[in-house]
Amino acid sequence: LRSFTNLSCKGTTSVSLAADWPEQIAAAGCVDGSITLWDLKRGEVLFKHSNVHRGGVWALAVREGAAGRQCLSSGADGLVKLSDLAIPTPTPLQIATDLACCLAVDWDHNRVVTGGRDGCLRLWAWENEKDEQARELLFSLEGGHSGAVKHLSADFMLTEVAMSSGNDGIRLWKLGLSEQQNRMHSVGDYAVGSMAVDWSRLRILSSTPERRAQLIVHDLEKLEVLHELCGSLDATATCMATGC
Repeated sequence: LRSFTNLSCKGTTSVSLAADWPEQIAAAGCVDGSITLWDLKRGEVLFKHSNVHRGGVWALAVREGAAGRQCLSSGADGLVKLSDLAIPTPTPLQIATDLACCLAVDWDHNRVVTGGRDGCLRLWAWENEKDEQARELLFSLEGGHSGAVKHLSADFMLTEVAMSSGNDGIRLWKLGLSEQQNRMHSVGDYAVGSMAVDWSRLRILSSTPERRAQLIVHDLEKLEVLHELCGSLDATATCMATGC
């Protein structure tokens, strides 16, 4: 294992991270609206892209493929943008105007689910990386949360299901072909500090934001709690990863 002590936004603060592990690249979104691209093998900065967003970069997804080093980002300016980080001065393509707090990407089919400050989930699609007119809002999923969507995960390959959470609990969404075909289930009604989803076994691990924290494992097929782990934490859990 390696530790990169300088894996941050030089001169400012990083507020979001994303990685393409097979290709060993990572992106850091910064509070000043810039995105820094890293080579994880060498621990070196490849590019720093300034002014991608007006304000902080709240969420990121990155991958390297035939179309380049693609990065989807959402920022404090309320925009979701697609950038090619393989070039020094990319011109981002605006994908969505959603006030998005978080996102989950289907790179194979050029789709992204965004979680908005208004509590709604929206599914967007784009046709190519150069035409801002070639993007489309497929549908909006409303009524799931009373406040901002704080965490989001989606399985586009097997179940076509999205998972969102906020201060009013966890919601499980079935992504159909139209708004009328979508269904939402409530998995929990507690404030969620962080969550991680194991889509292969249909389980979710979540935490409550209080210092006296609970780690809760749900079975998504039966919509029931499997385990509750209680204990004191030195700090609030704000991010999680799991194999469940």
